[in-house]
Formats: sequence, structure tokens, C-alpha cells
Amino acid sequence: MVQVFTLRERLAMLPGTVRRRAEATHARTSLVADARAVSPEIPRDAEAGHLERAARRLLRRAAQDEFAREGVARVSLPEEMGRAELRRADVAGDASFHAFVEDVLSAVDIAPSLLERDDAVDLRDARGSSDAYGLSPEVASDLASYLLGLAHALLGGALELEKYLEAQAAQIREDVRAVLVRQVRVPLELKVARDRHERIENGEVEDSAAQA
Repeated sequence: MVQVFTLRERLAMLPGTVRRRAEATHARTSLVADARAVSPEIPRDAEAGHLERAARRLLRRAAQDEFAREGVARVSLPEEMGRAELRRADVAGDASFHAFVEDVLSAVDIAPSLLERDDAVDLRDARGSSDAYGLSPEVASDLASYLLGLAHALLGGALELEKYLEAQAAQIREDVRAVLVRQVRVPLELKVARDRHERIENGEVEDSAAQA
């Protein structure tokens, strides 16, 4: 009769160094799988940097979605969207734009996450988490915090979690501010945002390519 061993039993039979290496590999694989459950584009052999970039992408995308959702109506924009017109209008220097940016940044709250894998997936997929534009900045922030917690674990706790998240949050806020400035300085990006807003507010179905 062939005896079948569980993974735990097999690990227990291995020499100490090999066992520790196998356990570390298993833990890393589990962490990456948890991250991929929320952000499937993360590669299976991901390092911490992949998760950090995925967290930043989540919030950059959420900022773009929020601009299409509310920004195009709240910010004073010129009628013409050519490069010269946008440069003369200097929308990025307008008070209405600054107020909008600060509102978006106020939703960015990167903090130690209490979410488990299933909780994070449920949050991402919940009806109140997104609309035709995409995820809300608040939900994107919660999911980014979850991914960054996993990234920190992949780093093996080399940095204190609070300091690590503080540094990541600062980078994310810079990214969000930069992507919003591009929305009002790059003609094509502004046109895409305006067109999305018009389509969605008119009840047209938003296609996945427009949301990407």
C-alpha cells in the first residue's frame, strides 16, 4: 500500500535548511495568490515591487475615473481642447481644479489593512464599490492598502510596516496628483474623460476598453 503524505508531513521530513526554504517558498506563493485574487494582472512569480506597482495603478486608475465621473463637471475647462488652448487656460492652476484634486487626495488613505483575501475580493466586487466609471477612490485605497500589506510581507518585514506604508502613500499621492494634472494638460486624455462622462451620463454602456 502506497502511503500518501500531506504537504505538512512532507516538509517535516526534509532537512532543516531545505524545509525552511520550502516553507518560505510556500508562504511567498500564498501571498502572491492572495494578491492575484484582487489584481489578476500581477504575475505568478511576483516580487514585492509588482504588488506596489499594482497598488499604485489601482489609485491612478481610480483618479482618472473620478475625473471622468465628477471632475469634468466641477473643473473650469475651456471649450476647445487643443494643446494651445489648454496651455493658455492653465487649468492645472485654477482654483476649481485644485479643490477637485484635494478632494480626490483626501480619499487616499493608505493604512494597515485588516482585510482577508475573501474580504478584499468581496469589497472589489460589491455593488457599492464601483459604478459605470470604475472603482471609487475610497475602495481603490482600501484595496491598495491590502496589496501593500502583502508586499510588505513579501519583503520579510525588513521595514517597519507604518514607515513602509507612509512612504508608499506619499508616492501614491504624487502619482494621483500627476495623473490628474495630465487629464487637463493632454488634449487626448481630456477628450477621453469628457467623452466617457457624456456617454455614461447619457445612459450609454461603458465598454471595457474605455475604462482601461
